[in-house]
Amino acid sequence: MTTEIYSALEKLEIWDADDNMDIDYVKSLPLFQFLDKIHSFDREILDFILYNTCQRVIPSWEFNCKDEELRPALFAMRQYLQKSLKKDNLEKYNIEIKSPKFDCTYTDTSGASRTLFHSVKSILHDSILFATYAISNADIANTNNFYKWFTEIAIPVSFDKKFCNCDQTKKYAYNEYDRLYDSLFIQLDSQT
Repeated sequence: MTTEIYSALEKLEIWDADDNMDIDYVKSLPLFQFLDKIHSFDREILDFILYNTCQRVIPSWEFNCKDEELRPALFAMRQYLQKSLKKDNLEKYNIEIKSPKFDCTYTDTSGASRTLFHSVKSILHDSILFATYAISNADIANTNNFYKWFTEIAIPVSFDKKFCNCDQTKKYAYNEYDRLYDSLFIQLDSQT
């Protein structure tokens, strides 16, 4: 199965997918098919992919909104994956934090917040559909070279059921986000 998944990864394309689209159409997308293969192989790997992706997009929100409003949901996801938080406790993060932006940064900020929102929904409902929405939103969150990072860093690290470290998370990202990643990882390290 691992060979089949990595073969699908080579052909992976990330197309826009959101909850306003026809579900059958979203299920036909290469991203949904790829995530479905991972889910069938090992659901926990998919959860690590979602977590690592959320970790990647946090600076898109923080750089533009100048706040850390998305961090508590990320920390809860991490605690869940570390088995120190029950899945039901994620329910309070099952809300979409709306972007306060109405300018050109709206896509970045809403992409980041919707990545977290759909990732939490995916874990709570064991849903490949919400996972697809999450990854699609991460792609529009403008972290620079998302696809390259996703295929070269996030997937292999997640297959080992590990969290991306700071250097892995910020690989290929905008230099302007470095201090935000550093700040995030200082806070993450203080919680373990």
